Amino acid sequence: QALRLAVGTSPDGAEYWVPVWALVGRRRRPQVTVTAGVHGDEFEGMRALMQLAQELAPEHLHGSVVLAPMVNPTAFRAGTRPSPVDGLNLNRLFPGSPTGAPSERLAHRLMEGLVQGSDLLVDLHSGGTRLLHAPLSGYYPLPGEVGRISQEAALATGLPYVWNLPQRPGVLSFEAARAGIPATGAEIGGSGRCLGEDVARYRQAVLGVLGYMKILRDAPRPSRHAPVVSGDWLLAAASGFFEPTVTLEQPVKKGQVLGQVLDPFGTTLCEVKAPRAGIVLGLRSFPTASAGDLAVFAPWEGEEGAPPASSI
Repeated sequence: QALRLAVGTSPDGAEYWVPVWALVGRRRRPQVTVTAGVHGDEFEGMRALMQLAQELAPEHLHGSVVLAPMVNPTAFRAGTRPSPVDGLNLNRLFPGSPTGAPSERLAHRLMEGLVQGSDLLVDLHSGGTRLLHAPLSGYYPLPGEVGRISQEAALATGLPYVWNLPQRPGVLSFEAARAGIPATGAEIGGSGRCLGEDVARYRQAVLGVLGYMKILRDAPRPSRHAPVVSGDWLLAAASGFFEPTVTLEQPVKKGQVLGQVLDPFGTTLCEVKAPRAGIVLGLRSFPTASAGDLAVFAPWEGEEGAPPASSI
């Protein structure tokens, strides 16, 4: 069933709404909710959910699947990470507020009308227009069933890396997990593109999770073995022209230069260095950088965390 979830109105009275497919199978439980487009410039997950909405047949489901490919409609319309309405990053505002800024109200509406009541949340992201991500899933190592199911769902995506996510308040998947709803997030692609191979990978990842939850009995069973990595994005310390010196999935050594910021005359203003030996799983692909912008994601294998700079 295709629905329109009303999430607000524009100053001229036009209604903002989120497209939602509610696919109810032979029984209602378990319910998996899959979101994409929290950031309006992250297209791969959006297209994968649009495809799955046309492919999944309720009569073959042993549970419910809720697909919401564009949960930030004004940001999608503008093709931007933050909302053009108030300039806010939706993925720092959950669980939101019914009386706050427009993006805070949207966050509240999504939590109340979409996420609550789910048995698992899957939130799909990408590098957007300015970053490029290697494929990975992520989970929060919380105690009890929430942490266990979140980790198993992350592994069930079949993506080659699993990120021990920084626990940042305001992030949709983290707030769902804190509310007792197991959650996994994922990253694939970016650079303002929507490549068919990345869309296909996300489609398979979602099918793998539905198989893990036993909603799809004939879903692919990917390997449950993937390296768990920890760490967070490293930031540019100066504004200028960013130039990476590494490539995606390249192993790096502690102290290795991963990128540099140059002034207009080509003088190096700062270098981004690896804090530990690890592997490059994310890069800034947009050359313009301001101080504090995300530059390189080079986590290390293991579940030992680090102070967060940003997160999904």
